[in-house]
Amino acid sequence: MIAAADAIAHAIPTADELAEALSRLVGCGIVQAQGGRYGVAPERRQAVAACLRGRGGLFGAADRCLAWVDQTGLEPSQDAAIQLSAAEVQAAYEAYRASLRDH
Repeated sequence: MIAAADAIAHAIPTADELAEALSRLVGCGIVQAQGGRYGVAPERRQAVAACLRGRGGLFGAADRCLAWVDQTGLEPSQDAAIQLSAAEVQAAYEAYRASLRDH
Protein backbone atom coordinates (compact mmCIF):
# COMPACT_ATOMS: atom_id res chain seq x y z
CA MET A 1 0.00 0.00 0.00
CA ILE A 2 2.85 2.35 0.77
CA ALA A 3 4.50 1.65 -2.57
CA ALA A 4 1.24 2.22 -4.46
CA ALA A 5 0.56 5.49 -2.63
CA ASP A 6 4.09 6.64 -3.33
CA ALA A 7 3.84 5.71 -7.01
CA ILE A 8 0.41 7.28 -7.56
CA ALA A 9 0.44 10.34 -5.30
CA HIS A 10 4.12 10.69 -4.39
CA ALA A 11 3.00 10.67 -0.77
CA ILE A 12 3.34 8.23 2.10
CA PRO A 13 0.03 7.55 3.88
CA THR A 14 -0.27 8.26 7.58
CA ALA A 15 -0.97 5.59 10.16
CA ASP A 16 -4.61 6.72 10.30
CA GLU A 17 -4.99 6.58 6.50
CA LEU A 18 -3.48 3.10 6.32
CA ALA A 19 -5.58 1.88 9.25
CA GLU A 20 -8.77 3.17 7.62
CA ALA A 21 -7.92 1.58 4.27
CA LEU A 22 -6.98 -1.76 5.83
CA SER A 23 -10.10 -1.72 8.01
CA ARG A 24 -12.28 -1.29 4.93
CA LEU A 25 -10.41 -3.93 2.90
CA VAL A 26 -10.49 -6.45 5.74
CA GLY A 27 -14.15 -5.66 6.44
CA CYS A 28 -15.00 -6.42 2.80
CA GLY A 29 -13.03 -9.67 2.86
CA ILE A 30 -10.52 -8.52 0.24
CA VAL A 31 -7.59 -8.49 2.67
CA GLN A 32 -6.92 -10.67 5.69
CA ALA A 33 -4.48 -10.49 8.56
CA GLN A 34 -2.16 -13.40 9.16
CA GLY A 35 0.89 -13.52 11.36
CA GLY A 36 0.95 -9.78 11.94
CA ARG A 37 0.91 -9.05 8.20
CA TYR A 38 -1.83 -8.20 5.74
CA GLY A 39 -2.37 -9.79 2.36
CA VAL A 40 -5.01 -10.38 -0.26
CA ALA A 41 -7.42 -13.09 0.91
CA PRO A 42 -6.86 -16.36 -0.99
CA GLU A 43 -10.41 -16.38 -2.38
CA ARG A 44 -9.89 -12.86 -3.81
CA ARG A 45 -6.38 -13.27 -5.29
CA GLN A 46 -7.50 -14.22 -8.79
CA ALA A 47 -9.88 -11.25 -9.07
CA VAL A 48 -7.33 -8.80 -7.66
CA ALA A 49 -4.64 -10.16 -9.99
CA ALA A 50 -6.99 -9.61 -12.94
CA CYS A 51 -7.48 -6.00 -11.84
CA LEU A 52 -3.73 -5.46 -11.74
CA ARG A 53 -3.16 -6.79 -15.27
CA GLY A 54 -3.76 -4.73 -18.33
CA ARG A 55 -2.98 -1.40 -19.85
CA GLY A 56 -2.51 1.82 -17.99
CA GLY A 57 -0.03 0.73 -15.34
CA LEU A 58 -0.83 1.43 -11.73
CA PHE A 59 -3.37 4.14 -12.58
CA GLY A 60 -5.32 1.76 -14.81
CA ALA A 61 -5.11 -0.96 -12.18
CA ALA A 62 -6.56 1.34 -9.53
CA ASP A 63 -9.48 2.19 -11.82
CA ARG A 64 -10.06 -1.49 -12.65
CA CYS A 65 -9.97 -2.48 -8.98
CA LEU A 66 -12.44 0.25 -8.03
CA ALA A 67 -14.76 -0.87 -10.84
CA TRP A 68 -14.47 -4.49 -9.66
CA VAL A 69 -15.39 -3.54 -6.09
CA ASP A 70 -18.39 -1.57 -7.40
CA GLN A 71 -19.51 -4.47 -9.63
CA THR A 72 -19.26 -7.05 -6.87
CA GLY A 73 -21.10 -4.84 -4.40
CA LEU A 74 -18.62 -5.67 -1.67
CA GLU A 75 -19.50 -3.83 1.49
CA PRO A 76 -17.87 -4.17 4.87
CA SER A 77 -19.67 -7.11 6.47
CA GLN A 78 -17.55 -7.31 9.56
CA ASP A 79 -16.25 -4.72 11.95
CA ALA A 80 -12.52 -4.52 11.41
CA ALA A 81 -11.23 -1.55 13.34
CA ILE A 82 -7.54 -1.86 12.64
CA GLN A 83 -5.17 0.44 14.44
CA LEU A 84 -1.61 1.10 13.39
CA SER A 85 1.00 3.01 15.31
CA ALA A 86 3.30 5.57 13.78
CA ALA A 87 6.17 3.19 14.63
CA GLU A 88 4.55 0.34 12.65
CA VAL A 89 4.06 2.58 9.64
CA GLN A 90 7.62 3.89 9.93
CA ALA A 91 8.93 0.31 9.99
CA ALA A 92 6.85 -0.54 6.91
CA TYR A 93 8.11 2.60 5.16
CA GLU A 94 11.72 1.71 5.97
CA ALA A 95 11.18 -1.82 4.61
CA TYR A 96 9.70 -0.30 1.45
CA ARG A 97 12.70 2.03 1.04
CA ALA A 98 15.10 -0.86 1.61
CA SER A 99 13.32 -2.86 -1.11
CA LEU A 100 13.92 0.02 -3.51
CA ARG A 101 17.64 -0.01 -2.75
CA ASP A 102 17.75 -3.77 -3.37
CA HIS A 103 16.58 -3.35 -6.97
